[in-house]
Amino acid sequence: MTEEEFRADLLAAVASRAEIEACGTREAFSLEMLDRLAASSEVPDAESCVEALTGQRGRKLEIDAWAIDDADGSLHLFVAILDGGVNYPPSITLTGARDQGFNRVLGVFERARDGWLTANIEESRPLWALARQIQSGPLPTALRVHVLTDRPISERLREIAGQQTHENVPVTFQIWDVTRLKRVHDALSVRDDLIVDFSHLKGGGLPVLPASVGSGEYDGYLAVIPGEVLAEIYIRHGSRLLEGNVRTFLGRSGKVNKGIATTVAKEPGKFFAYNNGIAATASESVRIHLICSSDDVW
Repeated sequence: MTEEEFRADLLAAVASRAEIEACGTREAFSLEMLDRLAASSEVPDAESCVEALTGQRGRKLEIDAWAIDDADGSLHLFVAILDGGVNYPPSITLTGARDQGFNRVLGVFERARDGWLTANIEESRPLWALARQIQSGPLPTALRVHVLTDRPISERLREIAGQQTHENVPVTFQIWDVTRLKRVHDALSVRDDLIVDFSHLKGGGLPVLPASVGSGEYDGYLAVIPGEVLAEIYIRHGSRLLEGNVRTFLGRSGKVNKGIATTVAKEPGKFFAYNNGIAATASESVRIHLICSSDDVW
């Protein structure tokens, strides 16, 4: 299936959903996108909250859904940029994504924090409850802003520089376009690439030591990551950073603990690969992008 065919299939599903659930096309598009992303564990399960209004000094405010990631305490805000046309649309630029998406949903967060929204919209609207929660609740550990669009983006927009709110909450930005959604769809349970860049560290990367134990079945490497660097990565990528079972050995009861004991007894050469805290693994079908400036560092 080409991207054009995938987009047409997506929009057909959106049209069907809009009719069945008696909602607008934009809301149906957001729900369809979020259901597919949540099914692939790319985003938490989200609550619909479709709002478009004008704030102070004529600033446009928009939001389509929100979610809280209980794993890391971050707040996810989603906004849709929908073309919806039959013809394949032109690529969305970073300027367009900011003007039509990121800045508008960031405005929702800011006006919720300062109380403007709860003072200026009716309590019966879904946005009022969200605004009240943002205003009176604790600050999120991070604010993750997502644009959902049926337009394509260029690969250079995969990594968008983050920023901070005036209250020093880290803000990250993601664009989920038809290209990325198709990649997630094609890979089924395989998640979209997570890229971590260590090239800014002293020495141009992350030094590693060979740690294989002679089994010949894999190559292992050991590295020490500064705590501040690890914290920065966690802020940017959230709970996606820790996907394995990071644990200590707590006895021989339970499937996982029995597996640890079996590895020690029968496959000691693989113990490092299986039980080492935070791991990054790669095979012929799974790529791990470790960006560096020289050959002797990740």
